[in-house]
Amino acid sequence: MSFREKLSPMWNNLQYLLFPQLTKQVGELSPTHRKLIAVLELVRIEDFIPCTRFNNGRPVKDRAFIARSYVAKIVFKLPYTKQLIEYLKIDEQLRVICGWEEGSKIPEKSMFSRAFKEFSDISLPERVHQAMIKEVYKDEIIRAP
Repeated sequence: MSFREKLSPMWNNLQYLLFPQLTKQVGELSPTHRKLIAVLELVRIEDFIPCTRFNNGRPVKDRAFIARSYVAKIVFKLPYTKQLIEYLKIDEQLRVICGWEEGSKIPEKSMFSRAFKEFSDISLPERVHQAMIKEVYKDEIIRAP
């Protein structure tokens, strides 16, 4: 099965189920918001967050929201974490997509910075990329050109 064939059912779910549901909840989605949703559904970054349930620190739920925000920072091309936080506070759609229902529950910049450093330390983007490649090409033999 090709990558395109694997993406097709996901894209149908986005187009016909998720986008309409989110539109009812938070209004018409911009193309960038739609792109972010598609990327988040494709990479499922929250599945790669280490479990910290038995450690001290932020609840796992918040780490997943911060990880989704990490992707949003890239998709929205925001160079600074402070810009991301301000955007999360004013953009209800982005806040809901990342997981926060209320603007007042968005963590401080220091929490984002620590989480982003943790994501970097565990090579989160690389791990997500490797898992996607393995999933897409698991039944295929790859030959060099």
